[in-house]
Amino acid sequence: MRPLSRRAPSTLVVAVLAAMPEVARAQAAAGPVTGELSGYFESRTHAFFGLDPDLAGLDPLLPDGYHPGERLGAIERLRPTLKLHVGETATLVGTVEGHTEHGFFDRRQTTIGDVVGVERLYVTATLDDWDHTAGKQNLAWGSGLLLNPTDLFNDKNPADVQAERPGVWALRSLWAVGDATNLTVAVATPESPCCAPVALARFDTTLDITDLAVLAAWDAANEAAVVGVDVRSEQVVGLWFEAASTLPADADASERATTSLETGVDYSFDVLQTLFLSAEYMFQQSGQWRPGDALDADRLRAAVQASGTPAAALRSTFEDRAMFMGRHYGVGLVRLEIASDWRASVLNVTNLVDHTGLVVPQVSFLPADAFTFTLGAQLAYGPSGGEYTLTLPTLSASEAALLRASSPQGAAMADAAGARLSPTASFFLWGRYAY
Repeated sequence: MRPLSRRAPSTLVVAVLAAMPEVARAQAAAGPVTGELSGYFESRTHAFFGLDPDLAGLDPLLPDGYHPGERLGAIERLRPTLKLHVGETATLVGTVEGHTEHGFFDRRQTTIGDVVGVERLYVTATLDDWDHTAGKQNLAWGSGLLLNPTDLFNDKNPADVQAERPGVWALRSLWAVGDATNLTVAVATPESPCCAPVALARFDTTLDITDLAVLAAWDAANEAAVVGVDVRSEQVVGLWFEAASTLPADADASERATTSLETGVDYSFDVLQTLFLSAEYMFQQSGQWRPGDALDADRLRAAVQASGTPAAALRSTFEDRAMFMGRHYGVGLVRLEIASDWRASVLNVTNLVDHTGLVVPQVSFLPADAFTFTLGAQLAYGPSGGEYTLTLPTLSASEAALLRASSPQGAAMADAAGARLSPTASFFLWGRYAY
């Protein structure tokens, strides 16, 4: 699929949706079952700069979602949610998402399952001090800006960080122990990979101006326990600390135990509307010291020898790629409410070990309650070969000759030696209609 093939239908969808909300609510408002229809349609277009033309030959070698030969990308998403209220104690919620990805983001979609899926499907029931929820739902916690170690199910997609988090199939019960204290117990499994259950208990309370939460979980798939804590306090400034440790149950648990944490501070100034500043430190013990080293010549050569083909070696480098691959990060956020319908922000993420990072400035315009338009950029900086400046290794003449002789795929890799795999800059324009 290509972006141009989707433009006319997108315009039609927006026009149809504009007439839907009142009709849907009017039809569902009568009788013992009441309901509401809401959701959004969005289109996001991106342009990428700084990619070497030689990378075009690598497209067949890379996993879905990595297309360095593309200079444009688009994502379109339609996500309606229907809520049906049964009496005063039960609610049924269903969310369907249809989305397409083109160009740089193209996942080579070939089936309807790639385009349309059920993202939420759950029922809630409230009985006195208990809330029970069963079905495909979102379980999300954490005070940190980006990493959220106590959020066990919501790994962020590095190719689409603005995407909604995937739902998990879960049974969850929340007991309101007191006015400011809750106990949540749940058993959940993500849809992919299927049937990897996690059982957890989370206790949260508010003590004066401090919110405190403690989490304990058992991850059956990895045979590991997870314990976490999440603290947020509003002193003169906002302070937070969020951390979780994973403790494998095998004999080498002490050696393989890992900890992730976020700690930070924020403050709001009364400038224009509101000026918000935030700074944060993130740590991942399981992260790589220098993620860019996975593509150095020695490691790539060893991967080729282990896998047998250059294509398999390159794909293996990207198999488990996450939003944050390193260990130590610094994060800064500045957000300004310029007026009731204008907002601006700048986010900076820096890998403190290899000194590469991303700066993301953007401005949003909200001309009406239903519409949001965002214009922004993502700018990479730092020395070549770091996490955010990934570069294929420069090969010697003999290494390049061996690769070219191995296969057409090897020749494509040799031709792209020294080329940068991540863009130096991207610019984006997003539009969303919410109903």
